[in-house]
Order: sequence, then C-alpha cells, then structure tokens
Amino acid sequence: MTNRKTGLIGGTFNPVHYGHLFLAEQAMEYCHLDQVLFIPSGISYMKNVREIASAEDRLQMVRLATENHPDFHVSSVETDRPGESYTCETLLTLSREYADTRFYFIIGADNLFSIEKWKEPAEIFRRCTLVAAFRGDEARSALEEKAEDLYHKYQAEIILLPKRRIDISSTEIRQRITEKRSIRYMVPEPVRNYITEHGLYQKA
Repeated sequence: MTNRKTGLIGGTFNPVHYGHLFLAEQAMEYCHLDQVLFIPSGISYMKNVREIASAEDRLQMVRLATENHPDFHVSSVETDRPGESYTCETLLTLSREYADTRFYFIIGADNLFSIEKWKEPAEIFRRCTLVAAFRGDEARSALEEKAEDLYHKYQAEIILLPKRRIDISSTEIRQRITEKRSIRYMVPEPVRNYITEHGLYQKA
C-alpha cells in the first residue's frame, strides 16, 4: 500500500532558479503531495555537456535553493550513476528506495508529445503519475487529447496543472552572467553567491 505521495522534478538545473521552485510548490499544492524530490541529472543524452556545470556544482546549488523548505529534498540518484541518465532507470531505483510511495513525475506539458520516444515509456507510465505543467503557449485542448491518447495506449495517469508560470530560464541566466548582468531575484541568494564564488558560467 502506498502511503506517501512524492513529487519528482528532474532536470539539469543549470542553474536552478525560482521557476523550478515555483513549479514544485504549485505541483505540491495542486496534487496534495507530501514532498518533492529534486533530481539533478547526471550525463543527459539530450544535452550538450560542454555547456553544463559539473554535477557536484549543480547538486550543491539545488541543495542551497531548497534547504529552507521542509518538504523539498534533493536526490543524487542520477549524478551518482555512471553514464547517461534515463528516467525509467531513475524510477526503478527510487521505487526500491521508497517502497511505500506513489511518484508524481513533474514535467513540462510539451514533453507529452515526445515522451513516447524516451527509453521504455511504458515503464515510466507504470511507475508514476505524470504531472504536466504548461511552459509556453500549448493549447490545453491538444494536451488533453494527447493525455487521453497516452491513457488508452499505456493506461498513463496524467494530471495537467493550471497554466501559471514564472518566465525565467536557465539559458537566460547563463547568458546574463556571461554578459556580466545581474541575476538577482532570478535565483535564490545562496545560489547567486555560489555562482559568483565559484566563477560559474563566466565564459560564453
């Protein structure tokens, strides 16, 4: 029997910012989650690794960003794993560690249209409920249609969050740092200090 509801929010977090934190809080409130686990990626097969800060730096920044929230926690399950990171493998590992938990995997709603191309999508749908968050101008009707399609194909449980977001991106933050512009109020202050102290993202 599953007693706890745990949200999972993954990504490179390069760097983590207030948009990530707001999304986690929104999902926690809307889905009545007990906690949210932030999972910085290791080596992502979908990213250019030359543009990404080290796993150690990204993990530490997420820890700093979440340290004052009692229900936000950080997992190194992907950064500890050698090789590329796959969601299906992460869910399998976490299901062994959290045997009494139902997982709610928080993703951008646009990922609903590509998730069938991920490694072992059926396994992903079996092990978690998807929580899809609007990140752009996706039409809700199209998302509802895709969610229904995935339900019929995989019995996927999908929750669509109400459209509400903070328009901040890690790409913009890195660009502003390169241009020596302020990122104050875009990231938590401890994260901003860490970036400065460690000279992250200084070069284009």
